[in-house]
This record gives sequence, C-alpha cells and structure tokens, in this order.
Amino acid sequence: MNTREIFMNKIAEAVKNKAGNMSFFTKDDYQATIERIQSLDEDKSIQKNPKDYRLVKKFEILEIQVDGIIIKKLKKQASQQQFVFFEELFDIIHAAHLSTGHSGKILMEHKLSEDYANITREHICTYLQLCKNASSRKVDLIDMQSQPDGKYKYIMTYQDHLTKFVTLKALESKRAEGVAYHLIDIFCDKGAPHILQSDNGREFANQIVKEVINLWPECRLVHGKPRHSQSQGSVERANRSVEEILACWMRDENSTKWSEGLRFVQWKINTRLHTGIGRTPYEAVFGIRPQLGVVSTNLTIDAASILDTEEQLEEILNSEEEYSKQQMLGQDDIAPDTASITQQSEITNYNCVSCQQISSGAHTCMSCGLFCHAIPPCSVNNGSEEEGFGSAVLCRLCHQANQITQQRKGAKRIQGVQADKMFEQSRKRFKQANIGDTVMVPLPDVDRGKGDFRNIKAVVVAVEHNGTYKLGTKYGQLNSHYTRNQFTPCLDKFLEINDVQTGKEISLRQVARNESVGTSQGMFHCSCKKTCLRTTCKCYRSNRLCHSRCHNNQSCSNK
Repeated sequence: MNTREIFMNKIAEAVKNKAGNMSFFTKDDYQATIERIQSLDEDKSIQKNPKDYRLVKKFEILEIQVDGIIIKKLKKQASQQQFVFFEELFDIIHAAHLSTGHSGKILMEHKLSEDYANITREHICTYLQLCKNASSRKVDLIDMQSQPDGKYKYIMTYQDHLTKFVTLKALESKRAEGVAYHLIDIFCDKGAPHILQSDNGREFANQIVKEVINLWPECRLVHGKPRHSQSQGSVERANRSVEEILACWMRDENSTKWSEGLRFVQWKINTRLHTGIGRTPYEAVFGIRPQLGVVSTNLTIDAASILDTEEQLEEILNSEEEYSKQQMLGQDDIAPDTASITQQSEITNYNCVSCQQISSGAHTCMSCGLFCHAIPPCSVNNGSEEEGFGSAVLCRLCHQANQITQQRKGAKRIQGVQADKMFEQSRKRFKQANIGDTVMVPLPDVDRGKGDFRNIKAVVVAVEHNGTYKLGTKYGQLNSHYTRNQFTPCLDKFLEINDVQTGKEISLRQVARNESVGTSQGMFHCSCKKTCLRTTCKCYRSNRLCHSRCHNNQSCSNK
C-alpha cells in the first residue's frame, strides 16, 4: 500500500470507535448532510430530531459557482472554516506539509486551522508518522562547501530581528565585499537597519559596514555587539531551519541545485508560524496573510483547480455569498492582485484612492483624507452599522497600513514577553554575583592558544541597573558588560578589587594574550589557494605545518 492508503486506513481505524462523531465525513455522508441541511432550510414543516438541531446549529452551506457548476461545501457556523470529507483529508494535509517546508505538528496545526474546522492534531500526527522526510530531516545537516552548486558555496541568511523576516542569498565566497554587495540589494528593497549584527564577530560586521558605505555612501549604519543572546539564537535557529527545509526540497525535487531552491525555502520560512512573535514573518511585515494567488482565497481546492480565466474568477467574486463574506471580513481577501499594462487615465481630484476610478466625492478616508468609494473593496468597515460603512470610511491602503502597524506591535509585544521569560529563567538558574566576587570568564577558542587555560580570573567591580556586570582583571577593566550566564563565580577569592588597574580598559583578547605563555592565538592558519610552498603562506613562513583549518581543506604540500 502507498502512503495515502496507509493514512486512510489508520484514520478510519481511529474513528471507528468514536460514536456520534459529527466532524468525520465520508464523501457520501458529506453530500447527505448538505442535502439534509438544505431540506431543513427550505421546508420548515419537517419534523426535526435532536441530530437535525445539532446540524443546523453547527453547519452552514457555502455555495461556489464556476462555469455553471455549483460546488457546495460545509463550513462552520459564523466562521470561514470549512469541513472536509475523509477522501480529501490526505491531500489537504499533504499540501500544507509541503507549503510549510515539512514542518512539525504545531506549525501545521496553525496553518490548517486557518481554513479547516475538522482537521485535528491526531490527523496531523498520523500523517507525520508516515512522512519519510519529516522523520529523517534532523539526521544530517548539509555542508554547502562539501556540496557546492557550481560557483556557489555559501548561503547568507539575513533576518530582521523584530519581524523575523528572512532573506536568503547564494554566495560564491564569504568575503565581506560579496556579502555587502548582496546586502545592498536587500537594503534597496526593504530598507537598511540601524544596527547590523553578525555571528562571525564584530570585526567581520565592521568590514561589511565599511564595504556597504563604500558602495553606497548615503547609507549609514553601525555594527552591533557580537554575541547578543536573543538575536544570535534566533539567527542560529533560522540557519537550522534553512538547512532542514533545503534538504527536504532537494529530496522532493531530486535536485542538487540548492541555489535555485533558496527562494522557495525563503517563502516557506516566512509564511509559517514563528512562535517567538506569535504570527508569520510575512504577516509581521505586510500586515496580511500570505498571498499565493487564488489558492490563498476562501475558494476550495476543487474550485481553485478549475479556474483558468479572469471571467471565471469574476463570476465567483460577483456571487451574493462571496460579496457578503467580504463585508463580514472587512476586506477583500480574494480580490486578485493584477497589474494593468494599459495606460491609466490621469487621477483627478475626485478619483478613488483605492481603485483610481471616478467617485462622487461624498466620502473621504478618515485617515488620509482622500476620496474613496464607500463600498468594498475600496474601503473597509470601520465599525459603523450604516449602509456603505457610513460617511466616515477607511480606504484599503490606510487599512493595510494599520494592519501592518498592529502586526508589528503584536510581534514586538510577544518578543518582549519572550525576552522576559528568558531573563526569568536565567535569573532562577544563575544566582546573582556581588561586588568583589572572583569569577571565571571563558575564553573563545579563537583567542586561546593550545597550551593556555580555558578561563581567566576576574573580579566583579560594578553591577549595572540592567543586571549586567562590569569585570576587572589585574591588567585593567574589561571593556564589555557581561550577563550572569557569561561567567562562573568562584568559591574563594583569588582576586581583589584593589588588584585591578584603575582607569584602564582592556579587551578580553588582550587579557588572553597577556596571560598566555605561548603565541596566545589558538587559530593560527593560512588561507592559501595553491600548494603552500612559498613565503606568502603564513604557515610556511613560520615553519609550521598546515592543518585541517587551513585553506578550506584544499590540496596542500606543507603537511
């Protein structure tokens, strides 16, 4: 049996013992329920039994007409969530699984609950148990240097810290010049941030900022601190998601052209729920649900699959039920985004700001003050119960701007809750240090020699109001502030505050160099592109043998 048949057998077995389940339909039961509800609506004299009362209370009938064919679907009372029957359950869950990048049950449940009322977590978990990619995606991560796609060897992940919106670019190298070139494309499209952070360190971020300014002098930004806990963790999770979804895409498409799949990976990441902001990154940026043509509308899969022309879509848009649906939603969710190639007439003072067609001039937008039609889709309901939304209307453009603002405020609020939760967990796990306590500060591998200690001794010289600590060593005060999870207190005092040189600030790297009995640099390597037998090679010039960190594991004669 194939996956579909196994899934259907498991679901049928699971619901066999659930007597009176009104949310599980076969195709025949589905049609019979529709006919029963219609007959109850048309003939009020029919004697109703308790089941009939439950049917009328729970279900409504949604009619969609395409080319004279009426498609009838059940939907939840006072909601836009549709009910699906047993035979189409697998196809709908499978499509949602692919559109979210082979995600897990939480993201799939959020995706499916937007449009469907009777797809449960049990259905989703049953499907995930049968998905080969979902069960194997966390085994291996793809190293793009070992699997290059032509000239491309690296993937740049650019993420906005507030909205979590991700942009992916394929790179030939990881030099700052190439990264800056692609960043300018992103900045010209989405705007430049105030602060640019990089997990490759502050020095690398500083090089990128300089290259950006060289290429675009009008653009000014600063580089951030290298190890910001919340933003760095978010980027690391985004990198892991990119690798996992890209691996699934390559398996599904049976292709090694991963650079071509980055655009689809980017779409899947940005259009699925991000638990850190409580919404999709797409919604946080644009203020609306992700749009994917007529598939993103309230149309059923069957209706969307038979649409070919604009006339067919207009036939649905002009139906009475779809029109009332737009009034209830307050916006035209299924209006297509079309680009006209004909020359539009010049906008006059009375043209509607939304559709650019002539208006009576009787209504203006309550936000921007421009003329606007008082009917959808040009305007949206502002809470007034008068016909045509009353005299004070809100144009579609201002409504979308308000939606974006609300989504961003919501994302910022939930992000603050997440940060407070992280801080509270850290506070419970790590006891507060006091002034005068001796602590051990770990040294990064890049700053530590092979024969050096992994930590340096420091003393707490000050506790800031935001919970960070100022540390001092016998060589001077460290020039950065530290959080409690970045050092470990000692039981005994090995260093006093009086031992700290006052008025002198020093970097952690300089302290490591002073404490070292050797070269103090733990990552001595070359970046040659040839055989490493010339004095231009750092290792050869220093009478050292090349190792695994040198020249990206290329062929070498100095081993």
